[in-house]
Amino acid sequence: ERRDSFAFRNAEGRRQRMEEEERQAKEQYEEHERLEHKWAGERDAEDYRKRCEKARRESLAFRGQEVVRHRAVMEELRLIAKEKEHESYVLKWAAQDDVKEYLKKVAEDRRNSLAFRNEEGKRHRDLKEMWKCEELERQHELELTRSACQKDVEEYKKKCAERDRNSLIYRGKEVIIR
Repeated sequence: ERRDSFAFRNAEGRRQRMEEEERQAKEQYEEHERLEHKWAGERDAEDYRKRCEKARRESLAFRGQEVVRHRAVMEELRLIAKEKEHESYVLKWAAQDDVKEYLKKVAEDRRNSLAFRNEEGKRHRDLKEMWKCEELERQHELELTRSACQKDVEEYKKKCAERDRNSLIYRGKEVIIR
C-alpha cells in the first residue's frame, strides 16, 4: 500500500508536474504569441509612422513645389495683367490722339465747308444780282421798245388820221367840184 501510495503520489506528482509544465509551456507559448503580436503591432505601428512621415515629407515637398509653381503662375498672371493694363493705356492714349486728330479734321472740314458755302452763297447772290440787272436792262429795253412802238403807232395813227382828213378834204372838194 505504501508502494501503491508512493507510486500513486509519484504518478500523481509526475502528472501534476507534466500538467504544470504543459501549463507553463502553454503560458510561455501564449506569452510568446502575445509578445509576437505585440512586436508585430509595434512593427506595424512603426511602419505606419514611417509611412506617415514619408507621406508627410512627400506632402510637404509637393506643397513646397506647388507653392513655388503657384507663385510662378501668380507672378506670370500679374505680369500679364500689367502688360494688359499697359496695352490698355497705350490704346487709350492712341484713341485719345485719334479723337483729337478726328476733331481737328472735323473742325477743319467744317471751316472748309462754311467757307465753301459762303463762297457759293456769294456767287449765287452775285449771279442773282447780275440776272436781276440783266432783267432790269431787258425790261428797260423792252419799255424803250414799247415806248418807241407806241410812238410809232401814235405817229402812224396821226398819219392815218391826217391822210383820212386829207382824203375827206379832197373828196369834199371833188364833190364840190362836181
